[in-house]
Amino acid sequence: MTININIIHNNDYLEFFVTGTYDLIEAINRFPLVLDVCRLTGLTKVLIDFTELQGEGSGTEKCLYAFGIEDHYIKYINSGGHKLQVAYVGSSNPKYDPGAAIAESSHLPFKLFDERFKAFEWLQVEKKQS
Repeated sequence: MTININIIHNNDYLEFFVTGTYDLIEAINRFPLVLDVCRLTGLTKVLIDFTELQGEGSGTEKCLYAFGIEDHYIKYINSGGHKLQVAYVGSSNPKYDPGAAIAESSHLPFKLFDERFKAFEWLQVEKKQS
């Protein structure tokens, strides 16, 4: 595996720190981990920080990732999962971000941010003090 995920369970939200090297198929296949942890903890607010992930997918790969996680999310909801609010934090290219555009156009509760504080504001959670 080229992607590493460190999970922090806070009182009212989950944080997933993603490091390693980006791989489209692995990224899609690892997304159910997020859903499983949400189901186990009962938490519905998630911050996925991929600022330390090496490599970046093309525009086509971003679209394919969005379609892949949408499929996992729909299966999660259909199997009794609670609706989630997922904030992604990483480098964003506002001129071309089809992954975020697809997520927003399909009404997925996912949003991309380039700064953590904006993600915390959108999630409406207090940042855990270190």
